[in-house]
Amino acid sequence: HPKWLVQRWVEQFGESGTVDLCAWNQQPAPIYVRLNRLVAKKPTFEFLDDHGDDFYSVERVPHAAIEAGECYVQDPSTAMAAELLSPSPSHSVLDACAAPGGKTALLAQLMRNDGRIIATDTSGKRLERMNRNMQRLCVNNVTTMVYDWLKESRGPKENKKYDRILLDVPCSNSGVMRRRIDVRWRLKPEDIT
Repeated sequence: HPKWLVQRWVEQFGESGTVDLCAWNQQPAPIYVRLNRLVAKKPTFEFLDDHGDDFYSVERVPHAAIEAGECYVQDPSTAMAAELLSPSPSHSVLDACAAPGGKTALLAQLMRNDGRIIATDTSGKRLERMNRNMQRLCVNNVTTMVYDWLKESRGPKENKKYDRILLDVPCSNSGVMRRRIDVRWRLKPEDIT
């Protein structure tokens, strides 16, 4: 862990809490998949534990089930935002920082693939990946578009009114070092700001 980040954590969590956090970050992260109810009604893959709400921990990524659109690699914690949004099938939803689409696909499932989801991201390349994910997951109520919310002030012209808006903004990634080990070497103090 970067020394500056450890010092910051000591100020926030104390020495004992920081030691626990650093030790936790050193452990391999579990692999979770979410069952895609738009395609599958029950898991066709082997799993270790059922964590509820269609999330399962697996020993290995179930590549065949993923390619068939039956599941998506996704941490259960990511479902909270979509579930709190509580979209209904008739809603118009804006997912403002959408790529690569895990939460968007969950929104589509919660909406029973009905209604309308406008999914924006600043990266066209990431949206291409998202479009492939939506196709594989049989999501058909999503329109994607490149849009930079920091540069544009009015929102996409596709729709001026939304029933729900999901804004899961990019972050420093300091909370996912366990999964994204490269963060330790590329994170800088100004990234936190």
